[in-house]
Parts: sequence; structure tokens; C-alpha cells
Amino acid sequence: MDEEDWREIIQLIQSELRSIGHDEIADLSNYEEREGHARYLPDPRFVVKAMLDALRRDMAARSSSTVQDSIKRLGQLVDEGKKPTEAIVWLDPVRSEVEARDHRELLVGNEAVPLALGELEELMGHLAEIGFGRDLK
Repeated sequence: MDEEDWREIIQLIQSELRSIGHDEIADLSNYEEREGHARYLPDPRFVVKAMLDALRRDMAARSSSTVQDSIKRLGQLVDEGKKPTEAIVWLDPVRSEVEARDHRELLVGNEAVPLALGELEELMGHLAEIGFGRDLK
């Protein structure tokens, strides 16, 4: 595969990420490198791997087991009073307003995450076999 093929993969990933509400992971400015005042995108293979790694981390954080384990651990730290029963992430209010979404997100977990993570790992394995894994692991 050549660089153009990897750029097409980036575009496909961006489209899919945006369709499921992961605009931030799809934003290429998150993967830019800087030298002085110059900004540029690194090798497209690196960008593909970085985008998929970011998605994997986000998905893992949203799995039901991760959310429940985190709430349980927080409960173990509470000596007195009510133990936590839910996890709320407070988002930047200005950004939330610009994006027309609530400034808080209740993390409830998603039972489908383990299957989706398995599929993502499989995809990443295939991509590693054809190129990005050789020197970017």
C-alpha cells in the first residue's frame, strides 16, 4: 500500500468516526506535528494508528465493566456518606454550547463495547499486517 491508500483509509475512518459522534477523534489537527511555527501531518500510517488507538481508548473507557469497576473503586475510597452510584463527566461549557450539546455526560457504559473492541482489534491487526505495524507499534 502506498501513501495515497493510507490517506483514503484516513478519510474512511474520519467519515465513520463522525457518523458515530466522535468528531474530536476524527479531527486531524489532533495528530499534527509541530516544528517551530510549522504544522504538518506525519506519515499517514501513523495517523491511522493514532486515530484507531484513540478510538480504542475511548471505547474501553465507555464499556459497562470499566464504568462499574470505576464506580466500585471510588465507593471503596469513601469512608463515610453515600457511595457513588453513577459517573458524570463535566464537559467544557463553552465548547458544549458551541457544539449544541449538554455540558455533562452520564457514563452508563455500553454492553456492546467488548464486541466492538474485539472487531477494532481485529481491524488493527489486519492493518498492522499490511503496513502500519512494522515500525509504528
